[in-house]
Amino acid sequence: MAGTLAAFQLQRTGGSGFVTVGTVNNVTTSGVSVVTLTGFSGADTVSGSTGSGLADGRYSLTVLANQVLNSGTPMASNFVLADSGLPTGTQFYRLFGDSTGDRIVNGSDVAPFVAAFGAPSTTFDANFDGLINGLDVGPFTANFGRPIP
Repeated sequence: MAGTLAAFQLQRTGGSGFVTVGTVNNVTTSGVSVVTLTGFSGADTVSGSTGSGLADGRYSLTVLANQVLNSGTPMASNFVLADSGLPTGTQFYRLFGDSTGDRIVNGSDVAPFVAAFGAPSTTFDANFDGLINGLDVGPFTANFGRPIP
């Protein structure tokens, strides 16, 4: 895999354009490549003291065939991964506070939030300060009862 930033286009459904991917980490083990995208920026991101992440919403990721090579040969066609918008099928969304992955912040997310309070966690760190504390309560309660749009 070429592993370049140019290979990936990330976009929020109904968003204001493409999300800029800052870093592509490509690890190949036994012939299988695993790519991790991080360091997001742009209008469809949220920022805090130590980083930024995707804004709440549904997403699609396109891997551009002409940017992904296997022994010098590009992929046959672009690969698109898009959220289905349904509780089944492809799930590609972000909803702050939804620790259970059921597409809504509700009572089943309260116990994990309380358990994470005072500790580092990426699931509940609304302001990216590295700690779950009082600053994260407001965003969690603001999303309470809210399904992914």
